[in-house]
Amino acid sequence: MTLLPIENVAEFKRKFALSFQETREQNLLLNSFIYEISLLSNLFIVGGYLRCLANSEPVRDLDIIVNVSQVALDELIEKCFLNFRKNRMGGYKVVLDRIAVDVWSVEDNWAFKTGLVKNAELNYVDKIAEGTFFNYDSLVIDLHSFQSNFKHYNVCARTNVLDIIQRNSNYKRLNPTREANVLRAFYLVKKYKLSLSAQVVSYIIQNINYSNDLFGSYMEKLGETLMKYEKYHAILPKESVEEIVAQFYPILVKRNVGDSRDSINLF
Repeated sequence: MTLLPIENVAEFKRKFALSFQETREQNLLLNSFIYEISLLSNLFIVGGYLRCLANSEPVRDLDIIVNVSQVALDELIEKCFLNFRKNRMGGYKVVLDRIAVDVWSVEDNWAFKTGLVKNAELNYVDKIAEGTFFNYDSLVIDLHSFQSNFKHYNVCARTNVLDIIQRNSNYKRLNPTREANVLRAFYLVKKYKLSLSAQVVSYIIQNINYSNDLFGSYMEKLGETLMKYEKYHAILPKESVEEIVAQFYPILVKRNVGDSRDSINLF
């Protein structure tokens, strides 16, 4: 499978508007939540929903960032939904009949909260896009203004290279989902035949070494993390992760060239 860039933005937004209206009509609790949030502030649709539309893939997940306080979000989630849970980073997972929804407050977004992405209020769409970890996930639409940013995603799709958007070492070090990011990189390599940028190569090496030092075995921590992501299992069973790391770890180390523009193709 090959990733497709968003070449015609106007046509894509038309497609999104039709699809999202259908999603709202099929999920009345979600529709009620969006209406309630809209009375207070903006909603930003990010990541997978938009990417699936661009690639004509089935849409199963919806990621929303809202520009309201965490307290206001807590109240609205409890008011609008029946089946939800709060994750360890302050966001909510909402399970509906037809779609799974992840909702986050802007003020609780890790990249903004740690100050790694600054002045978000100047342009939330662009700042949210910049705060995304991988370029593959960097798609944003403001549901009110329809302003969008697909720049980093389009680079990924056009070059076929998975990259980390920010060059700041603290951005990579402080990201709270290290093992999940490593697994996601392996998953995307296998699913879309993406090459890895030097930044991603370096990041994988550092985190495998970190797991080895802290836990005695990188596979123990990766295996535990993999069990939390059922959607990865068909493409990335545990033995596949072991094979990938065992086969390519020496290559990754050899090609660990810091922040150069070189990339590596694992397959």
